[in-house]
This record gives sequence, structure tokens and C-alpha cells, in this order.
Amino acid sequence: MPDMDELIVTSDGSMSIRSRRFGETYHSHHGAITESMLVFIENGLKAVPAGLSECFIFEMGFGTGFNTLLSCLYKDNLKIVYETVEKYPLDSAMWESFARSQWPEKTPERFLFEEIHRAPWNQMIQLSEGFSICKQKADLLEISLPASHYHLVFFDAFSMDAQPELWNEKVFSQLFTSMRPGGILVTYSSRGEVKRNLRAAGFMLERLAGPPGKRHMLRATKPFIKETI
Repeated sequence: MPDMDELIVTSDGSMSIRSRRFGETYHSHHGAITESMLVFIENGLKAVPAGLSECFIFEMGFGTGFNTLLSCLYKDNLKIVYETVEKYPLDSAMWESFARSQWPEKTPERFLFEEIHRAPWNQMIQLSEGFSICKQKADLLEISLPASHYHLVFFDAFSMDAQPELWNEKVFSQLFTSMRPGGILVTYSSRGEVKRNLRAAGFMLERLAGPPGKRHMLRATKPFIKETI
């Protein structure tokens, strides 16, 4: 295993990072942006109910910040309040190198990416018109989340092999409680144990076509509870 995190180029030309700590890449080597766009934007952000004016998003695994960047770029007229948690943030040298490699020129995307990373930790700020963000430097297992609050959850931890403590029923139950009825959770994993744990937590599941290199991904919905007389 290398002594430090390593930048890699994925198959669609976008960058990712191989983590020294976990021995995995932050994104699919078949295409980092392709994966994030399909899993978290097309099947997540663009699947929130039509007519919603404000969307509360929680992301497990800030990582490189790609999901945050894409959410800001593709939010259209939706106002977003974005909360994300990361126990092991990238150091500035790594994310700056990532930005230069992904966008050699000073494009608007690179500027926004750098602003996301420069945003202070553990503080809600308005990053741009209609997009506020709070990056929490914390362990998901040690924080409390508000009940019935989030419309959308991006579950983007490293794999179950690397972080088994984050893919269990207890964690999914915590997220289920934090979500509004009708809220959705999206993840790149469609592993059988992940499906069983999501169902045990109360979610209804959809198995969707996955990004290149993966047959399927999952979208989980918190059902509406019908009132009884």
C-alpha cells in the first residue's frame, strides 16, 4: 500500500483519489464524474418531488467534494441546504492538486470546487445563491441528526469491506429517522447485505441500472405513514 493518497485518472477522464487509509478509490475507476452524476444527481437530486422549493440534503462521505459540486451545479431553481460529514478530510495539498489536475484552467467549476473546500468546517455558510453548506468534520457514528428533516441522503461511504461499521441496520435506521416521509437515499452499492439492512431499517427499495462497471445501484425511499382513525 502506498505511503500517501494518490491521484488517479478514471476512464471518463475525470480524477479520483486512491485512499491510503482504506485501500480503495473515492470513486469508480470506470469514471468518477460519470458515477456521481448517475447515482447522486440523476437518480437522487433529480428524483426529489416536483414543486419542492427547498431541499435539505445529507451526505455521508464528503470525500473529494464531487457530489457537493455537482449538486450546486445542477440544482436548477431548487434552493439547497447541504450538510455533509467526513471523518478524514483531505489535506489542502491533496485537494488543491486534485483541482489543478481536474481543471488545468481556472474554470468556474474549479473556482466553485475550491470555494467548497475552503469553506470552514462545522459552520453553515451560504456558498452561492440558493446553496448553503455545512461540512461536519465528524464520525457519523458519534453525531446526532435531526428527526424528519432531510429530503435526500447521499450515502457515499467506502465499501462495506472497507467500512463495515457504516453499512449496518443501526446506521440506516438513524438515517431513516432523520428523513422526511417520502425522502430518498441513494447509494452506489447494491450488495445483498446492504439491501437487507436498508429494508430492516424500514426503507422501500428500487434497484436501478448502475454506472459503468456496476450492474445496479440502490434508491431507498422512506414510506409515508398512513394516518389511522
